[in-house]
Amino acid sequence: MKIRTGVLLQLMLTAALFANSKDFKAARSCGECHEEIYQQWSQSRHAQSTVQKDALFAGMYRWAIQDTQGKLKKKCIVCHSPMSTVFQDIDPEKPFNRDGITCQFCHGAREIVAFHNARDIKIDLDTLYSDQPSQDVDAHPVAHRDYFHTSEICLPCHAEMKTPRDIEVCSTGHEWKTYFERTGQTCQDCHMPAAEDSPSHEFAGTHRGDLLQKAMKMEL
Repeated sequence: MKIRTGVLLQLMLTAALFANSKDFKAARSCGECHEEIYQQWSQSRHAQSTVQKDALFAGMYRWAIQDTQGKLKKKCIVCHSPMSTVFQDIDPEKPFNRDGITCQFCHGAREIVAFHNARDIKIDLDTLYSDQPSQDVDAHPVAHRDYFHTSEICLPCHAEMKTPRDIEVCSTGHEWKTYFERTGQTCQDCHMPAAEDSPSHEFAGTHRGDLLQKAMKMEL
């Protein structure tokens, strides 16, 4: 009886740690009030980060899974579909995973504990976190977090990535740190420039020629 009680208690505690997927709010629901920001996000690579929308990622993801006998099945998906870390389900067909790097994840960031992957961002689904002052509004409570002004909010997913053989394939965090020490600029300064009253949620990147022109000059 003690064993059964212990198992039951463990299951109850484990279930309490996981959010209910019914609490997921798709980005389009945020767009009902934040239409311009939603339209910007819809054109971004964050919105296109899933296996359904990014053919390059889909191919590389399948290749990585095969090449590592499944070891990278979870490692890749947690940043490309980070709500999988909230609901503990990496099935790419689940609605919360098909939304990619969605509003509810970034603005559910209650706490950042490290810079390894999306699991290092602790999510609260009942509050919206942003750079705005804390306040209660009809749609949802808003809580201020300073890291929306810094690169900390980006680094859990963008800091670094190594293969199972410890080969670095992404060093964005190291590159940014070197750049920050020289210029004092954050990720947002280049990738989320202000658009009227709020930062742009297009998340301009290497796919944008205008950003590349500002970052480098090539002559033949």
